[in-house]
Amino acid sequence: MAVTPFKPVTPPPAQGADDSQDPDLKVMLQKLQRAEIDRNRHKSRISDCYKYAMPWRHQFDQNQPTDQLDEIFDSTPQRVLEDFAADMLNTFTPIKNNWLKEEAPPALDPATKRQLAPMIAQRQQIVFAEMARSNLYQALQESYFDLGIGTMSLLINDIDPTKPIHCEALPATDKLITRGPFGFIDGEFRKRKYLLDEIKVLWPDADVSKLTNGAAQPKDNPEYEITDGCWRDWTDRGDETYKYLVVYANKILYRRVWKGAGACPFITARWLRDSTTAWGFGPQYSTLPDIKTLNHFAYLSLKNYDKHVDPPTSYEDDGVVNIDNGVQPGDWIPRATGSEPPEPIESKSKFDYEAFKIDERTSAIKRAHYQDRPEQLGKTPPTATQWADEAAERARRMGTPATNLVMELQIPIYRRFVYLLEQRGVLPPIRLDSGEEIALEPISPLLRAQEQEEVVRMDRFAELIVARFGPQMGMVAIDVIPYVKRMAEKLGIDPDMVRDETKMAAAIEQLAPVLQATGYLPSAAPDVAVPAGLPA
Repeated sequence: MAVTPFKPVTPPPAQGADDSQDPDLKVMLQKLQRAEIDRNRHKSRISDCYKYAMPWRHQFDQNQPTDQLDEIFDSTPQRVLEDFAADMLNTFTPIKNNWLKEEAPPALDPATKRQLAPMIAQRQQIVFAEMARSNLYQALQESYFDLGIGTMSLLINDIDPTKPIHCEALPATDKLITRGPFGFIDGEFRKRKYLLDEIKVLWPDADVSKLTNGAAQPKDNPEYEITDGCWRDWTDRGDETYKYLVVYANKILYRRVWKGAGACPFITARWLRDSTTAWGFGPQYSTLPDIKTLNHFAYLSLKNYDKHVDPPTSYEDDGVVNIDNGVQPGDWIPRATGSEPPEPIESKSKFDYEAFKIDERTSAIKRAHYQDRPEQLGKTPPTATQWADEAAERARRMGTPATNLVMELQIPIYRRFVYLLEQRGVLPPIRLDSGEEIALEPISPLLRAQEQEEVVRMDRFAELIVARFGPQMGMVAIDVIPYVKRMAEKLGIDPDMVRDETKMAAAIEQLAPVLQATGYLPSAAPDVAVPAGLPA
């Protein structure tokens, strides 16, 4: 007996009075209208980016992805975006490193700062340990794909106090966002279809009677289109206040008001911003013309190869030869005496590869995604600073987006985890001896990639001194101890790996005879040889 597959039933809107006159719902509907108008400006471009770079993702107004791989003939955008997402994870939110630190307010006196330092370090350790225990980094890896288009979103919630904090990547096709009065993202909304059982799990306190008109649980477990969203209430300037609603057909099923930094579960970050829209612009968005051209070129190349391998052929119909169904290898085909043999029909047009400048377009796509790794052409070995120079150049180009991601991604994620851990009671607030609570300000350290430029300058300076005047004058001109400590700091080396100044000075004194004998340390004698070009 055949089994009829289960199909969720979408019921008509529940009857009865709605909540359309509710002040909060009015604000939400107004923001939703603005958000939809804004999103429609970018809808076609975002859809194209999904099509060429993420064909496995579902499109707008869809719950399931559609197969678009048959329309994709070049996989360069997919490979480049995967590398871009991996680089963003390792650059801005590396799993093994604490990518954010907290510092006490600058107004505090040094003694109080020293007193608070151990507590701040312990607090930071707890927060990053909880991040590692959660699925944050898996969600970030998925969400960074959307950052390549321009806008990434995360949903971070505490679904069970006994389990790790739950993080979910929200695709751009599910989001509606609004730009606030100060340029921030102040409204984030979703429209999705949920089964009744899913609604009860996601919002346990939701008034589901407004869905079923007070009836008991329907047997067919119907599906409802639910809109939920959170927005900033700017009437409260003293504290961050957010309002959250879950709505179906102008009926409020669930309502919450949250206060405090990190109270909003939605986190949205943009690559590059524009003052006229809430959406960001990423490397995929900017190189979409190159991506489309590259894909079309691959399609035309395949068509051209087909004609070369299996060209159309013309022959005289002499009543004997019949190759309408094609010719297989090894076939013997008779033809009438005097008839012309089959002749391929070849195109006279020139298929010029240079006209498309395909290599230039591929390079443009890679450069926009910071995947233009240096290539060593020829047999000449790379110079000592070549790779560092390339890293510094990439850091300079990443400067503007890095600022956005610090303010819109790193700090909000940290604050959200702090907020949830404080709600759990495992992260006590830091207080002074007087009992006054100190509000700590997260400060993002300089990104290691951006610090490569200073590393290159310091390294080049040392090389020039040694090359021009020799290693002896290099040791005279450069104080080795602060140089080593500075380089270790900029390269992100664990401070425990570097000896302190006292131990380094003692080691240099102990090794001084050996270093003087090998010429790496200037002699203590007053008649040290002066390099050419310097006054005696």
